[in-house]
Amino acid sequence: MLKYETMQEYSEALLYQGETNQRIVVVDCDLGEPSGTKSFRERFPHRYINVGIAEQNAVGVAAGLASEGFIPLVHSFSMFASLRTCEQIRNSLCYTNMNVKVVGTRAGISNSYLGATHHAIEDIAVMSSIPNMVVVSPCDGKEVRNALKASIEYDGPVYLRINKTNTENISKNDFMLGKASVIREGRDLTLIGTGDQVINCVKAADTLMGYGLSVRVVNMSTIKPVDEQIIVESAKRTGAVVVAETGNMLNGLGAQVCRVVCRERPVPVRIVGINDSFTETGSYYELMHKYRIDENSIVKAALESVNFKVPITAGLLDEFKDDIA
Repeated sequence: MLKYETMQEYSEALLYQGETNQRIVVVDCDLGEPSGTKSFRERFPHRYINVGIAEQNAVGVAAGLASEGFIPLVHSFSMFASLRTCEQIRNSLCYTNMNVKVVGTRAGISNSYLGATHHAIEDIAVMSSIPNMVVVSPCDGKEVRNALKASIEYDGPVYLRINKTNTENISKNDFMLGKASVIREGRDLTLIGTGDQVINCVKAADTLMGYGLSVRVVNMSTIKPVDEQIIVESAKRTGAVVVAETGNMLNGLGAQVCRVVCRERPVPVRIVGINDSFTETGSYYELMHKYRIDENSIVKAALESVNFKVPITAGLLDEFKDDIA
């Protein structure tokens, strides 16, 4: 299956949206090439503003543009787009419900070799905690295109979280803000992924088939508002859930799923995420393995979750440990 570079897909989608909507203005923080805004700048220089490495100022500029009827898209690495700008996003965008889109690129640990200072592992928790903010995390290039279009059409602040990964296009064409989609049906447990973890959930589901398990895979492309209906439906249908994300597991997507499951349909839940630690420098796949958020970690968590539902599957967990030893 062909792989697609998500930032290239975003760059092309941004250019297309700029051609169809004259109200779109790009506010950049001196990261045109890595943020996918270079083509937009070359095509629409009069609708491109580079504020330099001044993310807080970028949000203020965007708020002013939005108050005049434009649709500004602020761009920076996810780490800086969500944390350095937090106060400005809260007070200048969300408190006033401004129609501004904050595009955080190279989310999670996809800025791998730049290390902890450039890894965005807290952004889901921070952005989700701000009232009025919508948080979107597309899983592949095709969904990046659909998510950008939907975010621009939505009247209000949106945080669009994009990973720098090469992946197959596995998403469906039914993207809607606030709605998850089922990538694969199953009856024994549910894997809920977001962003670059969705493809790992699909791969883990393939592995779990070898252990005789039928696995439902859900793409939670909107983290806030989270799709409570599909969470409850999955808990009822499969009786066990694993959530996979590339961020701090404290107060991320896993925490939101646990909140819903505990209230509506208590079932075993496991979270595959970074266990409240800073990350290091390394290749993307080395870091995924080191922090136990890779495909094998999802498989292990899945077997543990199912084991709480049906203790007889403990033998499967032992078998899996032997396989990866």
